[in-house]
Amino acid sequence: MPNTTSRRDFVKRAAAGASAATLARRVIAQTSKPSATGVPTRALGRTGERVSIVCLGGWHIRSIKDDAESIRVMHAAIDEGINFFDNAWDYWDGAAEEIMGKALAMDGRRNKVFLMTKNCNRDYAGSMKCLEDSLRRLRTDHLDLWQFHELVYDNDPDWIFEKGGIKAALEARKAGKVRFIGFTGHKDPRIHLKMLAKPHPWDSAQMPINIMDAQYRSFQGEVIPECLKKNVGVIGMKGLAGGFPEGRLPSKVGLSVDDCYRYCLSLPVSTQVIGVTSMEQLKHNVAIARNFKPMTAAEKNALLARTKDEATDGRHELFKSSKAFDSAHHRKQHGFDQVGDKKRRRHAIEAEGLLNAKLPIPRKRQINEADDRYHGGNEQQLKRETASDPISQRVAQHLQAAEQCQRDQQHRTDCRFDHAEALACNGVSGCLAVRLDGDALGELFRHLAGMRGDIPHLA
Repeated sequence: MPNTTSRRDFVKRAAAGASAATLARRVIAQTSKPSATGVPTRALGRTGERVSIVCLGGWHIRSIKDDAESIRVMHAAIDEGINFFDNAWDYWDGAAEEIMGKALAMDGRRNKVFLMTKNCNRDYAGSMKCLEDSLRRLRTDHLDLWQFHELVYDNDPDWIFEKGGIKAALEARKAGKVRFIGFTGHKDPRIHLKMLAKPHPWDSAQMPINIMDAQYRSFQGEVIPECLKKNVGVIGMKGLAGGFPEGRLPSKVGLSVDDCYRYCLSLPVSTQVIGVTSMEQLKHNVAIARNFKPMTAAEKNALLARTKDEATDGRHELFKSSKAFDSAHHRKQHGFDQVGDKKRRRHAIEAEGLLNAKLPIPRKRQINEADDRYHGGNEQQLKRETASDPISQRVAQHLQAAEQCQRDQQHRTDCRFDHAEALACNGVSGCLAVRLDGDALGELFRHLAGMRGDIPHLA
């Protein structure tokens, strides 16, 4: 007797696959035509909003050290037709929202942008605080899209509903402070599917979309079809698989930026978040969007075949398998350590011990004198004075390691312990308050001149 159940299941799966493919083609087919002064747009799921197919990423825009240049790039993005701006409450400890808010407050530009930021808390009170902080920093009375940020732990979806986060979002929407509600995550398609199954009609879902994702814990294979069925707008991110500032896929795999983003845009995403750190990058990415033509099946298959060996073990998407890429805020939220590996934990403990050591009065006086000389404009002299000092050389090595950590992990808070150790080598108390962004090296050299000899090296 034939197995009718297996045959029925097969027919159902085939029908579902055909339906998803039809929905995917429909999203891509709705891409508007480009123009000399605009970027193509697509519909953002159920919202009815049309957003540019590339979205300006908030983390990267704050990585531009000069605020005036950062603002100039944002203004140019709007002028070129990018109307979707991304951000998050915890990017650069709020500085990313602040610089974006400053840019959008000029000459009515806020009204030209579909503005999204992310809520990093799961409970009611914390979510409301995130909202008010973000509104203040972004200098606006409402957000177009507010997303629950970084759902990377299995119980995140449950917490949002059990602890009151969703209640806060619904109240914010009713009050006119939020128009649409979504969520993000970079770790596991199962968590996204769990969130999509919750009793709420999500407006958007943000997820890693890149060439490697097709063959490793695939969001495009597992989550996008479900989003299309539920009319949830798909926001792609990590199109170059991370790797600040050059992008991991171009620098480690040899793929071109053009091919990487063209592949992403050939999938049914409403928009793809791009990291822009210069005007040159902005112009390049705008050109990719304006010249976009969907890849053929043959082109996609050729890329996937070329990258199969490196894609299928996840080596280029470690954010899916390691806590090292989870933000400090969310690791703390779930009770995980803030260091991420044994080496960092050991250095953090030793650094803390040095930081808590009491310095003798003469040493403190020397620090103050060094600080006075720094503010007197003799920073170059201090650099020369400390160039041959072995402790100072070790400090420089740790700063370089911290900067490399920042490039690799794409979040400066993950680098604080390396930075703390660098300053601890010279016995500088309170160094955890010093930020890596900005002129961290200048902050360091304020204190170097008087620090000699009696501070032990870290093992």
